[in-house]
Formats: sequence, structure tokens, C-alpha cells
Amino acid sequence: IINREQENALDKVIARGKELMNMISELLRATSIEAGKVRAEMGQVQMDELLEDLKSNYDIPLDKNLTFKWDYPLEPRTINTDGDKLKHILQNLINNAVKFTDEGSITVTARYCPETKVAEFKVADTGIGIEQAMLPSIFQRFHQLDSSETRNHGGVGLGLYIVRKYIEVLGGQIQVDSEVGKGSIFAVTIPC
Repeated sequence: IINREQENALDKVIARGKELMNMISELLRATSIEAGKVRAEMGQVQMDELLEDLKSNYDIPLDKNLTFKWDYPLEPRTINTDGDKLKHILQNLINNAVKFTDEGSITVTARYCPETKVAEFKVADTGIGIEQAMLPSIFQRFHQLDSSETRNHGGVGLGLYIVRKYIEVLGGQIQVDSEVGKGSIFAVTIPC
């Protein structure tokens, strides 16, 4: 049996351990990308199941005053893509939205356009936003919006680099619209 102080310390150790494991995983992914070893493993993906799975990861209460909004068709829709890479792309974008939004909302939208056979995903937040001058460089390796010693947000600056590379592997595109103090919208299109 542990007391409250020990429980808090243990929670911090576990949280830091998870952060470290995530950093190591991201470094390994980036290394694989740089070595040219990342390939798309195409298969049938149930779009609604993928989004329901992602949604379940964010059902737990956060230490922030955030509201999640999920907007996607509930009917089954099968798309042909690499489900693991698509899930990683969306998870990184959602995690970034959570990281840079202290209060407000995060909206995840998904649509499939049968005419063009393209899946469209958007992750929008009401967070701190990104300066226009910074937008061209946010997808570079080891790039961080705040690289000072006193920065408030963790990470090593590989998340958006991996997102961009995975989207390229899937033949898709990403666009960013952001305004400082008002939030960001990351829009991803993936051919299916």
C-alpha cells in the first residue's frame, strides 16, 4: 500500500516513462524513414472503426478544459490504404492539438468522396496557433515552435515530420491553416 505522495510520484515516473518511450519510437520511425525503409502496406480499412478506435483513446478526462467533437459518417466505409500509417498520422495530429490547446475544443472530421476516391481528414483546434512565418518549417525534422530552455511543451520535433513522410508514402497531401491565438486546422487528403 502506498500513500498519496508516493502515488503522485509514481504517476509522474510513469508519465515520464511513457514520454521517453514515445520519443524513442519517434526516433526509430524517423530513422526508418531516412533509411528509405518505410513502405505503404495497403489493405482494406474500415474508416468508421478506425475513427471509433481513435475516439476511444480520448474518452478519458484530461487535465485540461477541452471538448472533443467527432464528425464522421457512422455507416461502414471501406477504404484501401495503410491503416497503421493513417492511424499514426491522425493520432499525431490529435496529440499535437491536445498539447497546444489548454482550453476550448478539438474537432476531428472525416469524409470519403466516392467520385474522386479520396478520404479527407481534418483536425482543428482552438489552441495557441502557429505564426505564418513558421508554417513552411513545421514539417522539418527536429523542428519545434518553441526551442527555448523554458518551453512548456515536450517532444523532440519529429511528430509532424513523420506525419508528412507517412502522408507522402500514402500518396496524399497535408495543408495547414493557422492563426496565432485562435488555433490551427490540419487537413489531410489520402487517395484510396
